Amino acid sequence: MTVYVSAFDNVCGQLINRVRYSLNESPSAEFFKIEETSGRICLSKSVDFERISRHQLTVYAHNTAGKSKALINVILEDVNDNVPVFNPISYNLTLFDEVPSVTLVLTVHAEDADSGQLGKIQYILENDVDKLFRVDPSTGNLYTNRPSENFVKNSYHVIVSAKDSGGLTSTKPAQIFVDMHPKNQDCPRFTQFIYEFNVSEDILPNIVIGTVEATGSSDIRYYIHDKEARNDFRIDERLGKISVTHDLDADKRDFILLNLEARSYSGCSGFAQAKILIRDLNDNSPVFDFTNVETTLLEDFPIHEPFFAVQATDRDKHENGKVTYELISSEPPCPVMIRPLTGQLLLAASLDYEKVQKYRLRIRAIDQGLPPRMNETIVTILVQDVNDNAPELVNAPAFHNIEVSENAPLMSEVIQLKATDKDSGENGIVQFRIVEDNVPEFEIEPTSGQIFVKQNLDRETTPEYTFTVMAYDLGMPQLYANASIHIRVLDVNDNTPNCSTITPITISEDMEPFEIVGLLNAYDPDSSENGTVIYRLQQTHEFFELKRSGELRLKKRIPTDALRRLYHLSVIAEDQGAKPRSTVCQVVVKYEESRSLVQIIEPLQRVLRIAPDIAKGTEIVHIEAMNANNWTIGDRNDISKYFVIQDGSLKTNSSIDPDSFQKPQPLTVKVFDSAGHSRHVTFMIRLNYKSSGDHSMQTVKLSEDTAIGTPILNFSGPKKANFEQYFTLNYSSGLFEIDESSGTIYLAGHLDYKNRSEHVLKIVNVNLHTKEENITTVIVEVERSNKRLPLFTSMSYRFSVSEDTPIGASIGRVEFEEVYDELSISFKLNDKTSTFNIDSDTGEIYVQKSLNYNSASAYLLAVEAQESASKEKLSRHCLVHIDIVDINNNIPMFISPSNITLSHSERVGDPFHYFFAMDQDSGKFGTVSYSILSGNEQDLFEMNSTTGGLSLKKRLKDSIRLTIRASDGDTIPKFSDQLFNIFIDYGSSSSLWKYFEKDHYAFTLNADTPIGSLVHNFKRLNEPMVTFVLLPETQGEFQMDNNNGLLKTATKLTNKDYKLIVYVHTFDGNSSDFTTIDIQVKNFHTKGPKIVASSCGNVTVRENLAKDNLMRIFAIVDDADEDFPITYHIEGGSDHDLFSINASTGVISCKELDRETKPEHFLIISVSDNSIPKKADVCTIRVKVKDENDNVPIIRAASDVLEINDYTHVGAVLMKFTASDLDEGDNGRIKFMLVDDKSHLLDLKPESGELIFARDLPFTEKEWIIVISAMDSGKGRVLSSEKRIRILYKRRHIQTNNGAPEFLRHKYVAFVQESLPRGQLVAHIQTTYGSTREAPLTYSIVGGNFDSAFEIDGNGRISTAQELDAEIESEYKLRVIATGSPLKTPETTVEVKVLNINDNPPSFPVVRTRKISETLRPGSLITTVMANDVDADTQLEYRLNPANDYFEIEHLTGTIYLTKPLDFEVEPRFTLGIQAFDGIHFANLNLTFDVQDANDNAPMLKSLIEITVSPLTRPNSQIGKIIATDPDQGRAGEVFYELLTGKNLIRVERTTGIVTLLNMPFESTTHFATIKASDSGTPPLSTISTILLKPASKSVDDSPKFEKSFYTFVVSENFALHQTFGVLSTVNRTNELDYQYMIHDFKSEKQFSINRFGELSLKSPLDRETSREYRFQVNLTSLSHEFEPRSATVLVQISDINDNSPKIDPETSMKEIRLEERMKKGTILGRLFATDPDNAENGRIKYSIIAGNEPSLIQVNSNTGVVQFEHWDDSMLFESIEEIVKKNVTFLIEDEGLPPNWISYNVPLIFDTSTWSGSAPMFPIPVYHRYVLESLPKNAIILQVQAANRWGRQSSNWKYSISNHDEIFGIRVKSGEIVLLSEFDYEKRMSYEFKVQVTDLAQRSAVVSVHIHVIGVDEFAPIFTKETFRFQVPISARVGQRVGTIRATDADA
Repeated sequence: MTVYVSAFDNVCGQLINRVRYSLNESPSAEFFKIEETSGRICLSKSVDFERISRHQLTVYAHNTAGKSKALINVILEDVNDNVPVFNPISYNLTLFDEVPSVTLVLTVHAEDADSGQLGKIQYILENDVDKLFRVDPSTGNLYTNRPSENFVKNSYHVIVSAKDSGGLTSTKPAQIFVDMHPKNQDCPRFTQFIYEFNVSEDILPNIVIGTVEATGSSDIRYYIHDKEARNDFRIDERLGKISVTHDLDADKRDFILLNLEARSYSGCSGFAQAKILIRDLNDNSPVFDFTNVETTLLEDFPIHEPFFAVQATDRDKHENGKVTYELISSEPPCPVMIRPLTGQLLLAASLDYEKVQKYRLRIRAIDQGLPPRMNETIVTILVQDVNDNAPELVNAPAFHNIEVSENAPLMSEVIQLKATDKDSGENGIVQFRIVEDNVPEFEIEPTSGQIFVKQNLDRETTPEYTFTVMAYDLGMPQLYANASIHIRVLDVNDNTPNCSTITPITISEDMEPFEIVGLLNAYDPDSSENGTVIYRLQQTHEFFELKRSGELRLKKRIPTDALRRLYHLSVIAEDQGAKPRSTVCQVVVKYEESRSLVQIIEPLQRVLRIAPDIAKGTEIVHIEAMNANNWTIGDRNDISKYFVIQDGSLKTNSSIDPDSFQKPQPLTVKVFDSAGHSRHVTFMIRLNYKSSGDHSMQTVKLSEDTAIGTPILNFSGPKKANFEQYFTLNYSSGLFEIDESSGTIYLAGHLDYKNRSEHVLKIVNVNLHTKEENITTVIVEVERSNKRLPLFTSMSYRFSVSEDTPIGASIGRVEFEEVYDELSISFKLNDKTSTFNIDSDTGEIYVQKSLNYNSASAYLLAVEAQESASKEKLSRHCLVHIDIVDINNNIPMFISPSNITLSHSERVGDPFHYFFAMDQDSGKFGTVSYSILSGNEQDLFEMNSTTGGLSLKKRLKDSIRLTIRASDGDTIPKFSDQLFNIFIDYGSSSSLWKYFEKDHYAFTLNADTPIGSLVHNFKRLNEPMVTFVLLPETQGEFQMDNNNGLLKTATKLTNKDYKLIVYVHTFDGNSSDFTTIDIQVKNFHTKGPKIVASSCGNVTVRENLAKDNLMRIFAIVDDADEDFPITYHIEGGSDHDLFSINASTGVISCKELDRETKPEHFLIISVSDNSIPKKADVCTIRVKVKDENDNVPIIRAASDVLEINDYTHVGAVLMKFTASDLDEGDNGRIKFMLVDDKSHLLDLKPESGELIFARDLPFTEKEWIIVISAMDSGKGRVLSSEKRIRILYKRRHIQTNNGAPEFLRHKYVAFVQESLPRGQLVAHIQTTYGSTREAPLTYSIVGGNFDSAFEIDGNGRISTAQELDAEIESEYKLRVIATGSPLKTPETTVEVKVLNINDNPPSFPVVRTRKISETLRPGSLITTVMANDVDADTQLEYRLNPANDYFEIEHLTGTIYLTKPLDFEVEPRFTLGIQAFDGIHFANLNLTFDVQDANDNAPMLKSLIEITVSPLTRPNSQIGKIIATDPDQGRAGEVFYELLTGKNLIRVERTTGIVTLLNMPFESTTHFATIKASDSGTPPLSTISTILLKPASKSVDDSPKFEKSFYTFVVSENFALHQTFGVLSTVNRTNELDYQYMIHDFKSEKQFSINRFGELSLKSPLDRETSREYRFQVNLTSLSHEFEPRSATVLVQISDINDNSPKIDPETSMKEIRLEERMKKGTILGRLFATDPDNAENGRIKYSIIAGNEPSLIQVNSNTGVVQFEHWDDSMLFESIEEIVKKNVTFLIEDEGLPPNWISYNVPLIFDTSTWSGSAPMFPIPVYHRYVLESLPKNAIILQVQAANRWGRQSSNWKYSISNHDEIFGIRVKSGEIVLLSEFDYEKRMSYEFKVQVTDLAQRSAVVSVHIHVIGVDEFAPIFTKETFRFQVPISARVGQRVGTIRATDADA
């Protein structure tokens, strides 16, 4: 058998001979071998199907790149290589005469080891010539063919052979020996020929399985005839009972045939068979060849094809041994299925290597036994990558738009394309290239995808680039993705404006002031703002003014004597780049000798009026001019397109749009002579409405300040009314009203010149008799107000100016939107520093002092513009922000020393010196980096470019000089160099010999690190032989070989941290060194996270409120490191993502919730780690949604129509209204109100909604509409809805009514808001008296008004008598009566609900200082704070202000949690600022926590304590002192000492640490002792150290001492890091390098460092606001000899610098300034609260107002920040026509430091116009006269009365009412439209008079009289008084003589 395997390598894509093959060792491998190079698999020995039917081989393919493996299943095919074998081979049979034919007398059995059909056996009777027997070919059963009595012989020998289906015959046939006996022979006879017994294979030995019986006359003995069978069975000789002697195994044989013999004493025997059927038990489980197997599979392997097979064998037989397979699980889920019978694995879907590279399948083999037995194997599928994924660009579009600055330095990155390829190996390696070859400016790094600039860019040459980048992999075939790159080169302001394009400018004597004399056009090739050039004069000029646009204008006329001068103007042309570039252009202005010859013939009308409908081509004016050669329209504007000029004739070019001429528009005409010199004429074009034959015209001029209600024109004199004529006004805007009787026109609205400067009114005068009409056109010309200045173009300007700008240079200009000719404006600059000044005429701002960015980087100035000619001294203010742009005008200057002395054995790695250079510039200009310029050619040093730290990479042998460069961060940096000398001191003691590279080593180990693992090799090559000693001697977790320096683990690691010392010395003992080791043990197997139970639970949140920080879940991991990652997740209840959780922090957020949709939510929160399998914990959170009154009641009625007829009795319930409200509590409790019922017949019960027919009064209308309102009972606001019901009145008979008055409602419901001033209208109650007669009633409140909160007037209006407070009383039930009627005193109830507003701040109860243990875990609940708020329906939110790193507060519950471990030694006390916020108000609480010290610090002790002992020292002498410090407090900080080893050498005093020598057993060797320092805490903590005892090498009498015991240093808080600020001076120092200093203070040691020279420096920056001083102890020890440590106390005091700007507190500072007209001077409006943590004057704050306070409406106290009201000014309200005017007041908040730091703070200034007298309604006309035809139909609108406030505005909240109107008129409440309710009859009444009242929400009202004049209409024809008139005429009648009278009548009046 030969099998070939092959492997491919993607490098070349073909079979390569460098691949080698091998077989993995396995049970099957012994049968096979593989050729190493070809992959051919051959048999190495014979295989046997009957022994093993399947083999599994693992083949490895190797090459230099790695290896791969494949699994081969070898399935053997059975061949017929086994012959049948009989068992047993010999049989005995006894027959008696009476055996009939066809009797089963015997069974033979043969077995064939072959399987299947090959093992099927056929039995053949070989020698029965007499045909006495027959054998069943398949079963081997032997039958008699004839009766036994026909047998003639006494015995027979029968041979049976067995043949398999392959033709093989048993080599040994079965031998059957048959004995014949006559029936009367006394011989034992078995009762059966064949006995069958069933037995289970698990039967125990000696158990009887059956009994055989033979009959005979004599005693019978039984025997098993087969010798082999007797090994397994035994038969009782006397009883015939067969029992088992050994364990049976049905797996080997299904049944056993026993030849049995029954023998009598006579020796006669009878034979029979026992067929023992062994019942197979399922006692064998399937067994896999491998319990764990790996196979590889290409990810593109086709589906539904087998790729692997598992094989399990079961020794059981039949069903018990039949094995099927099933896939139990897959991690992760794998698209694999298994064929149950064969175990073949197939893919059900394609694999994807990029998603999953490895699958772990659990496959089960199960047999068919009962119960089934099973086994499992693990199949690991390693998916192999194929190149099926093209590279994908990461988070990138296919088209990139990139902007690159044109000054980008070479090699700078433009963009980095990132691509991923989901494939692996070379298939997943992505490289990049630019497809095009024509982009030399850019290149791409092939592996990183970084596109960089390869050549210098120039936007002005090539502004953009487009090319394609290909990302391709290295697979075969190669796949790729493209990205299109579009690079737009951003302009850099690298071009200075060019003056060469500016030409000389000519002037002439005829030029007028403000005329443009020239336009400058400097060229700048840059784009956008960089190329936009603005201009300013370097110095102001007497005659010329230069606009930013380059327009050069005349300021005033140039005198004749100065006209001919040549003017050189120095003009700064500056672009608008971020760092503007400028140049000075010399502009020549010269007099033009040949001036324009054009002469305009005067007079010439310069104000031109045109008709709105003027036709095209109409001449407007003809300009007469001499020497005119050419005419043009001058400066183009919005109207110039309508005009054209030809030969002096100015005509219209098209029809005009009148809207373009709402105000006068300028139009300039230029006239040129033949030489091209010009003059210009400017006209003002206005619309003209000329009178025609039937029209007259009048013009009225009005200032835009004209008050509303002013009469502006009268047409008929001072009459009150005119009954012969009337007037109408044809104008639709509502700005004007007319008295139709007198013809007086009134101003009814606000005029605004800017919007419209002209209004055209049509007045129609009608003669009542002749009906003739005369029309008059009134032109109202609006003139600018002289009481207000125009607006600045911006209220806040910002200019940037370089700090090198010269004095006198202009930096910008403030301007008005428009300047009126009649205004005289001067500008003034408020600059206390006098750094800048302003041109009072032009607003140009100039530099007045030299600028310095370091002194002041920004200025905030106020500019005041004042109109100097007016009496009012009008003024406006604007702000100017000036940012000083720093330039790189300083070089770094070294202030660190230029030399240092080192020991020759200086440690490698740690910085030994810090360079510091100061650069006064800012930003990158002031950022200094350090480099070694020269002297480091041997690579001995390493420089930290940022910190300036210099450290050794190798040990120094000689002194050396370095050149150090300090450079700033400019593109072309400024720098300075320092020569730095490093001297080596060779004179130090031999004890300074250094062996270790580092003083300290740190290692991290896994807690599962095996014993014997190498931690580190400390052996150094090329060093002398040394001896290593691992200390302390008492530790046992680590071991070290004394010679090789290998540090290894010795036991299982149980602690988290280990501190060791490796001590090394030379063989002679003269030199030694040591290093310390910290080993941190990490545990990667934790118990998993546990949620802090208190952080779950219940939380309540108001509906409709999204919360980003609803609450936070805390979890802890007990046995993990602090950085152990855990993940939070919402497992359920998020309800369509209403809730979310931050996976890393556990902060839960929620969107807006709706209580009506779901009143509560249950969230299931999980937290898990990242282990496999994950460990997790869960908790449940209940989120209750608090109701908000956000649902309007829905009112329902049975019908929209209701009928009242004669059957309706008084008191009857007409209808019952119902309503529903989804809100809960008061928000959902509904009351009803009858809002509108003009009949006064009905009443409504508020609680039940029953509509009652309350009374029967006369009422004429047949139908009307009532309005029903359903209102909820919300505490803060009431929501309502209305229902309109149509009433059909069909009642003809009125029940008797005695006229007794009664209230229209038996109960009124009213609402009023708390905290409003007295006088608020609450309700208006009415009685029926007004409906039946006019009689006065007196109203009184007789109950429920216990605190006199309400009062009622004579009209039944109830109003507040005082300011109400819902927190004191939220509801009143007033009992009101009406007296004055003799019939009855009616009574009603008025329920008044006081609506709550948020007018009370929350408050905290007094709290005491809390104590917390420093051992609390992060996530622990500390406490819960709760504030009280008496306002109803408010939800408080809590926060920490300022925020604190250690604590967090839940916003809704006030629960405080710990978020960071506490450390008493770092921070013993915390004071938390807690704020409670109710939506408007704040409450503040300072809660102090005292941290209780816990024993969490072990005593701190030197790792190795060296004590030098003099040979002269006597026993019991003190030789040193052990000093350990413990920062814990109390007993936890008390240290005692215990000697663990070396007790025979020394003694250590338990409390003092004094070391006493016991004996002196050494002179030249060192000894070690182990010391333990323990504290007295609970539990006690300890530190183990080693004492090194060595002989003295020098005298110790010269030990150094501090000069002083107390040192004080004052250090500025901005002192540079690593620079010396103080030296601890000493005496008796012999060798500077031989000593070391140690700071003994936990906090100070982190802040300061001290070197071997006693020089103190800073480790980290100081902040005086955090800590004002540090006090610590410094100990001095020696490296070469021991003496008792010297100590000194150091006090470092921090001096303040002005490094903090004031900070406004937005929560406590006023949010707005609200002014009211009725305020009194001095009223406190609020306060600004700013803090500055600096000290003294640096932290003292001053407040001032710099803008937005004209005209001095408020003032601020400069010290306290209190803002007070000064005065009210109505004029401010007319700045805008908006109803509420808002503007900002800008406050300057600055400290008193030098220079001061400042901030500006804007506060909106709001004028509360709700109470302003000018916002009350008023009628602009004193009386309305309206003339109407009597034929006007019913419901027609005859007049709209419109009130206005002083702004000329109307309000939708105003209500109109009508009185004394004879029921013929009605009024629409909202619009003021008067409606005719019934038809006029001129013949009955010709005029009406009534009153109209308008009322606002504050119950302010105005009343106007309305007169309606009816104009009769000819509606009746004349009627003769008789049908026939007869007259007698005498014959003598003359012509013209009267003969009679004919009469007719006419009903018209």
